[in-house]
Amino acid sequence: MMQAALNRLSGFTAEDITWISMQGSEQLFAAGTVIIREGEKPAALFIMLAGLVGVEIASVGKQQLGQIGPGELLGETSFIENRPASATILALENSQLLVLPHLILTEKLAQDNAFAARFYRTCALIASRRLRERLELLGPQLQEK
Repeated sequence: MMQAALNRLSGFTAEDITWISMQGSEQLFAAGTVIIREGEKPAALFIMLAGLVGVEIASVGKQQLGQIGPGELLGETSFIENRPASATILALENSQLLVLPHLILTEKLAQDNAFAARFYRTCALIASRRLRERLELLGPQLQEK
């Protein structure tokens, strides 16, 4: 299960995936559990292994803006920007996540330039894909105006 989810993170090598899986710890989050709270700085990066989480933003009335499943990163924007989370991530069903502490990741990024390049490229690809998905959802609404 872990290997399949990690393999979905395109851009990482097999060695990167091995390192990530060895440095992270698997945790089960019960349905209804807040994984990342909007306005707070998470102490870790999360990788979805199994389950489903929802994305909520307080400014839109806690309306669910999307769902994220296995093979996705959570908290990467907060990590990159070194800022509090811009959304709340809530387990919609029992979900297995790999938790990679920021401290460990920061050390690896500082010591391994090639890994850092692959990590940031992977984050950029994820951000790009998510933006395209949101724009596709908004497309019909934008055309009406």
